[in-house]
Amino acid sequence: MIHAQHGLSRVICHDISSWVSVIKECVGNGNLRQALTVYKEFRHTSAVYPVASIYVSLLKACAALKDLNSGKQIHEDICATKLLSNDPYVNSSLMNMYVKCHSLSMAQQVFDKLSTHNVVCWTMLISGYVEHDRGEEALACLESVQKKGFSPTECTYVCSLKACILIGAIDKGSHLHAEIVKRGWEKDEVLCNMLIDFYAKLGNIESAQRIFDLLIHKDVISWTTLIGGYIQHDDAQKALSLFKQMEEMGILPNSFTLVCSLKACAKTGAIMEGQDIHHQACNMDLETDTLVGTALVNMYCKCGLLADAQYIFDKILIQDTVLWTALIGGYIEHGYGEEALHYYKKMQLQVYDSNPITLVYGLRACGSTSEASKGYELHSDIIKKGLDCDSFITSSLVCMYANCDMLAAAELLLHKLPLQDIAPWNVLLTRYVDNGYFEQTLECFEQMRHEFVPLSTVSFVSGTKACSSLGDVMCGQNMHMEILKLGFEGDIVVSSTVMDMYMKCGLFSEALNVFNSLATHDVISWTLLIMGCVHHGNGEDAICIYEQMLCKGVCVNSITYVGILMACSCIGKILNGREIHSMVIKRGLEDEPRICTALTDMYAKCGMLPEAHKVCAKSQNFDPISSTALIAGYAEQGCGENALSLMEQLENAGVSGNIITLGSSLRACGSLGALDKGLLMHSEVIGKGFEGDSIMGFTLVDMYSKCASLAEARYTFDRLAIVNVLSWNALIAGYTQIAEIDNVIICFVSMLQEGIHPDSVTFMNILNTCGDTGSTELAHFFFQILNNDYSYILIVEHVTCMIDLFCRTGCIDKALSVVKTMMFHPHAALWHAILGACLRSRDLELGKHAFEHASTLDENDTVAHILLSNIYVNAETSMGW
Repeated sequence: MIHAQHGLSRVICHDISSWVSVIKECVGNGNLRQALTVYKEFRHTSAVYPVASIYVSLLKACAALKDLNSGKQIHEDICATKLLSNDPYVNSSLMNMYVKCHSLSMAQQVFDKLSTHNVVCWTMLISGYVEHDRGEEALACLESVQKKGFSPTECTYVCSLKACILIGAIDKGSHLHAEIVKRGWEKDEVLCNMLIDFYAKLGNIESAQRIFDLLIHKDVISWTTLIGGYIQHDDAQKALSLFKQMEEMGILPNSFTLVCSLKACAKTGAIMEGQDIHHQACNMDLETDTLVGTALVNMYCKCGLLADAQYIFDKILIQDTVLWTALIGGYIEHGYGEEALHYYKKMQLQVYDSNPITLVYGLRACGSTSEASKGYELHSDIIKKGLDCDSFITSSLVCMYANCDMLAAAELLLHKLPLQDIAPWNVLLTRYVDNGYFEQTLECFEQMRHEFVPLSTVSFVSGTKACSSLGDVMCGQNMHMEILKLGFEGDIVVSSTVMDMYMKCGLFSEALNVFNSLATHDVISWTLLIMGCVHHGNGEDAICIYEQMLCKGVCVNSITYVGILMACSCIGKILNGREIHSMVIKRGLEDEPRICTALTDMYAKCGMLPEAHKVCAKSQNFDPISSTALIAGYAEQGCGENALSLMEQLENAGVSGNIITLGSSLRACGSLGALDKGLLMHSEVIGKGFEGDSIMGFTLVDMYSKCASLAEARYTFDRLAIVNVLSWNALIAGYTQIAEIDNVIICFVSMLQEGIHPDSVTFMNILNTCGDTGSTELAHFFFQILNNDYSYILIVEHVTCMIDLFCRTGCIDKALSVVKTMMFHPHAALWHAILGACLRSRDLELGKHAFEHASTLDENDTVAHILLSNIYVNAETSMGW
């Protein structure tokens, strides 16, 4: 062909028939670009114009190539030939070329210049309007056609039905359907396929099915159109059923049929059927087709088989934006944010332009990976493309910034959105709560209410959590009232959060009322109730609720086990704890870190340290969480050396101490008097910024006091940000240990001056110091303050200490006076103290009196019997018996 062309241009330049022959041959062989090149050479060398049929062929070539410039040049040549300028076929071809080249205005100009308009030209114009999504104008042209007395062709009806689909004109389309039937074309395959499409896309799937059923010859287009209709109608099961029927009828699918069927598989999660269609696509050599390949990637992504999706993606040679979007979306939907972001960046490197959906997936990937810098970049790209006014994209931007904890930027964008868009509001609420901005959470919630944004489960859960964290009972009750008002009380998630709020605010009865009002109780609501009991020190109630839960047949989860083990810990129920341990082993949950920690803590607090050590040793070679519980257990049970040894093991393993581990280790240092180790740990506390914690401050003062390093204790105490009764008690205990009564009294007075009320431990330390220094009168003075002003914290140990001091100093009458004036029933220890004093003073009569009272409390009181026996021996010795 090329040789012929070159020979033609050299030898027979003026033979028009030869030129026409070459052009026809090029078009016939599909060498459209070459046909245009030959025509340009012909026009350059000849003043003669070809016949109309050649121009029709050339214009079709321009339309197919979307070569507007060549089309315009040919149009100019046609205009120069007056004989051709009014040819209806040439003009309809011109209009078609301009429509296909997206120049509808030029097509309209050609149409307007025509001296006469036939139905072909009108249909071409209608088609142009449809291709440019201008349905109203298309139907207006149809009306003109009918008014001018032209009879629409099958093609006219097809284009007009497409226009009806564009603007949702169901009535107009139904009217056209009636016209088609009236003209006897109701069995025309092309028209019927178009009617099926029309009814399916406008929601009347029943009519689409009826037309399909009436068709005598159903081709692949008929089946594919109906399958696509059912998918659009959200009936993917019916779509798959139709696909199977089609195969049974022996009709081979085309690429569009495979795409529709794969969409149905994606919607229903029908992976087996999807794999069968994949196999069929391979047999048809369509696996790497961009359209079918994209549907396969999407199907595998939706079914969670990301490796298969990736395999198909890598095989497709032409990877367009839609394909990239399917893969990126698959990774995002299954929580693989990093992979999604990786492929988004890779797509950008390959110069593929993002569409709005790809941008949204990119933003979600940035949010899930907290990659704010990439998020900024995408935001800039969105602004450049003018998509920042798109509410869906802006909503995704708000979510991205919120998930990257850039809450100010998120809130700023939020106010640009339509008020009814709830998703970004909920994301912002959630992030406020997660980041501890509880006041801002409630402000945001109130703003939603005032601006009439519809509230959802997430809204109420976030708002209620904020009330709970703030301990704001009134706000929580108002939130509960709003929940009841809007009918969310039946939502198990919302009600569980309300229960949790009431329990954390100390209103256990209200939490129980919410629990009892629930129609069904799931494991979360039961577990919350158990946890509430535990946090309020009601271990027995927690165990009772757990037993009720088991009776109801509710399946226990790991958090329930943690809660019930905590209950066993706080009330020392070792038998129940062992029973739970056995159940945990049966369920195969013994290696779960939270349960290991709870078991270790339970055994440690019940004094079963070997068992605690055994559990901890099994948990991934002393994992930090379980080890923290064991260190705390050792410290509480007075096994300081074990606590410090385990702490050293953790440090050698490269595990850094947390606030609980360090606190327990400091208590161990205090119990051992290990000042040097305590000083090192104090440095670590400062380095980690824990010194400002009130409990840590108390622990440090307590450690120095127990190590008799009162200068360090006082220095640390004076630097505390928050001073409370615990820290004062720790300091006073230090002075008590070295019997510095003056400093004890100074601390007591200073404590009162700062408005801090003493507790039972404070008075116990003061009385012990007075006893150690023999300051009986001073002890009596403080005891009277305790008895008169702080009687609500008076305990039997205070009375015992005072009686013992009176007895040791020979003031037995005063000791008896204290016993007589006690507000509560005398304890055996009091009478033991008086019996001990009688033994020292050899007062047999008073001893008998004290023994009688002790025996009244417990007739088998062994200590009382021994003391009285010794009093008799002393009395006999003194009387020389």
